[in-house]
Amino acid sequence: MKRYDVVVVGGGHNGLTAACYLAKAGLSVVVLERRDVVGGACVTEELFPGFRLNVASYTIGMFQPEIVRELGLREAGFFSYVRDPQFTGVFPDGRHLVVYPDLERTVADVARLSRRDAEAWPRFEADAARVGAILREHFLRPADNWTWADFARSFSGRDGERLLARFILGTTRNLVETYFESEAVKGVLAFGGAVGTFVGPSTPGSAYSKAHHLAARVDDCVGCFGYVRGGMGALSQALATILRRNGGEIRTGVTVEHVLIREGVTTGVVLAGGEEISARIVLSNADPRQTLLGLVGERALDPDVVGDLRRYRTTGCSYKINCTLDALPRFRSLPPGDQTPYLRGGVVISPSLDYLETAYRDARAGRVPRRPYVIAHFQSITDPGLAPPGKHTMTLYGDWVPYQPADGPWTPERRRAFVEDVFDTLAEHAPNIRDVIRDWMVLVPPDIEARFNITGGNIFHGDLTLEQLFSLRPIPGFGAHRMPVANLYLCGSGSHPGGYVSGLPGRNAATVVLRDLER
Repeated sequence: MKRYDVVVVGGGHNGLTAACYLAKAGLSVVVLERRDVVGGACVTEELFPGFRLNVASYTIGMFQPEIVRELGLREAGFFSYVRDPQFTGVFPDGRHLVVYPDLERTVADVARLSRRDAEAWPRFEADAARVGAILREHFLRPADNWTWADFARSFSGRDGERLLARFILGTTRNLVETYFESEAVKGVLAFGGAVGTFVGPSTPGSAYSKAHHLAARVDDCVGCFGYVRGGMGALSQALATILRRNGGEIRTGVTVEHVLIREGVTTGVVLAGGEEISARIVLSNADPRQTLLGLVGERALDPDVVGDLRRYRTTGCSYKINCTLDALPRFRSLPPGDQTPYLRGGVVISPSLDYLETAYRDARAGRVPRRPYVIAHFQSITDPGLAPPGKHTMTLYGDWVPYQPADGPWTPERRRAFVEDVFDTLAEHAPNIRDVIRDWMVLVPPDIEARFNITGGNIFHGDLTLEQLFSLRPIPGFGAHRMPVANLYLCGSGSHPGGYVSGLPGRNAATVVLRDLER
């Protein structure tokens, strides 16, 4: 039986990132992946002949340049580029709003909707950039390197405390209403306060869900999101290349059944079928509940730990519809002629705070919203290799669909009815949408759970709420990647700093492991 220094359970992008750092440090590393392809939810697959789609994750921004540089990912073929525009908001009254990476261009566009909001936009951007810099500084360090008090001191002074109250502790509604008057502007900005987390615009602490992605950075564009050339799976493949170059191994199509524990210490894993793999260290890229309640088991854990894990909020609320197109849709509120310049960064349907509140209230009551918010991306416009000539890909994302609707399960008929409602929502803005769609596949929370083995189908391995952040993620006392069993570490999105395709949980976990091994 071969013995490794490190076994990584799960070949998602965070598991691969941690494995790369540990292999570069000279450790023997093997990654064990249940599926036949690495990347977890960060994959690009040919779902329909000739079309390559980002099955789950669809945009990049939180993956920090430090990781790209430290691992040499450019040399492995990784290439990202800024979405320009960042997105275009469309509204039922025929207006639109384009948000660019460039401040001046954005302000000029906001002025068409509201002069006052155009004047306020630079102040909002400056405040957001300050918050983003603070978050980025703390995201790049393991949570045992600093305290909540240190984080709070980063917001010292009256202006700092104001930002702490608005962006971290407050509600998304209060945040956008503090700066802006136009319902259209507020609606377009507020949707970011819902991504992946089951909170509404008026939920206390919901502002943090929006603030989290202010730490985004693509190359030199601070606060920006972009695309990966070749799709999100190209990032995972680049990480796999770097891992192998440094002597690491990857085994796909293998399922880890449980973690081996002897005398309270992790000693390896057991695969389905009985094969044992011995290791000094085990890192889990699985979500916290899968890792501890599943792979470890309740009998090996303190009852308080089990209780905290059962209270950990990990019920998903996100949906994803992957579509192939014969042509691009045409939007009523965009200028006639060539509309592709407006679609290069995606289209947002989130016309007002009240629109979002209605969808959220429906979901909280267990109803599937008839009019959810929608983010539509057409990456094939800027990356034509993803689709056949003249054809396009379209991915639709949104939130607030219940994991278990109150009136019954997610049957095939219910899934189709929901997709038709999303298409109806699009058709109100792009009447030809059904004429151009060739094929589609939908993922609701139970589908995400089944396909990617994530508890509750939560795309972030747990909501990004204040009681589940930083040193409290996933549960109090175990926020520095070290799990309740010795030599077992968590490296997925259920650990600090949380979700999005960032590689930061993997990088931070590797930092903690190497530090512990030095000791």
